[in-house]
Amino acid sequence: PDKIISEIAEILGWELNFSRDLRPGASFRLVYEEFIHPRSRHRITSRVLAVEVENRGRLHEGFYFEHTDSGHLGYYNRDGKGLGRDFLRYPVAFSRISSQFSRGRYHPVLKRRVPHYGVDFAAPPGTTVRAVADGKVSKAGWYGGNGRFVKIRHSQVYESGYAHLSRIGRGISAGSVVKKGQVIGYVGSTGLATGPHLHFALYKDSKYIDPLRADLPRAVAVSGEARSRFHMMVGMMDAVYAKAGHGELARLASAKN
Repeated sequence: PDKIISEIAEILGWELNFSRDLRPGASFRLVYEEFIHPRSRHRITSRVLAVEVENRGRLHEGFYFEHTDSGHLGYYNRDGKGLGRDFLRYPVAFSRISSQFSRGRYHPVLKRRVPHYGVDFAAPPGTTVRAVADGKVSKAGWYGGNGRFVKIRHSQVYESGYAHLSRIGRGISAGSVVKKGQVIGYVGSTGLATGPHLHFALYKDSKYIDPLRADLPRAVAVSGEARSRFHMMVGMMDAVYAKAGHGELARLASAKN
């Protein structure tokens, strides 16, 4: 399902650039949850529990784990090291990257070369846009060529910006406190834009940096008593992989509520 593909790109996105690094012959296995209504049989996909992608001879793995003592949850490699950062890899589920960070890109509207201090993610109009990290909204409204725009301060060091929104999320205004992954707007083409996309900017010490190459703070590793529970969970996922085999779609467990 599209939702699962997007989630995998987020889980492994800091380890593998899905728009650039994948090669023919790459393979994957994954385990994810799915809820099915007992009468209508309507299906709702939920979270990814485990994923592995083998690409160019290298194995990339991710396992979902919750720290029951601290309430923290996330994805980790087999050694218990956090895969992600304190920031989401991508703020939107996108179909392609239509323009990358550049000091001199030909602007399709202005018809001249100007710096492109961000990344453009092409996506259908109305696609939800999420805050990449916890923070406080510093701007929310019309902002010149950026159209409808939201800017968030995450710390004394980092800020993020989201431009060309069709509309800004409910309750999002200057001074609002937002959480990582919270919807702050919807993809559009307002301002100087030729089509629907999200222009995403990232700032470090008030200077633009490339969001796809930024070395952001890493997520915490699994430690202490939680390590034994984590390795037990990894063993369970390995057993699930073995039961399903390669190249197969299998229902491995079910539960009734």
